[in-house]
Amino acid sequence: MPTAEKEAVVDQLSEIFQESGGVYLTDFSGLDTKACAELRKQLRRRSVGYRVVKNTLVELAAKKADLPDITEWLTGSTAVAYGDDPLTPVKAIRDFVKEADEEKPIIKTGIVDGRLLSDAEVDRLESLPDMPQLQAKLLGTLMAPVAQLVRLLSAAPSDFVRVLEARRIDQNQGNEDDE
Repeated sequence: MPTAEKEAVVDQLSEIFQESGGVYLTDFSGLDTKACAELRKQLRRRSVGYRVVKNTLVELAAKKADLPDITEWLTGSTAVAYGDDPLTPVKAIRDFVKEADEEKPIIKTGIVDGRLLSDAEVDRLESLPDMPQLQAKLLGTLMAPVAQLVRLLSAAPSDFVRVLEARRIDQNQGNEDDE
């Protein structure tokens, strides 16, 4: 690849590192062509970018983006998975591995907000619920106090009406006893 093309790739990768919510270096070695095509298809469906890039170009792009040193993860076949949020790429890769019953791709490391993630942090991200589920939980949490308030406010008038009805019945029974 001519130098101008390499520089363009480094510039593109550097921009991806700076603008993406989450970037993950993966090892895809051992995946056949059919599995790679299916992986790309599933990642595209979830708006996750996936590029196979030479390790030297990834290293240059990381330096250009002022990221911490990632050279220890730049061995073997490397592909870069990235998305707008830190959760989607890691979830999409995990789902592919489960559904396709594959052992690859393996996530070597992740970069979120310019910080390298440990293996434990990547595992934690994999175990989190998907973004729509998190949003639904948050909405439920926010709506719970409002729903309780509505039940409380609607309960007061109905309780008051029940007390009046009970009092009326007691008075009617008292009048019947007088006769």
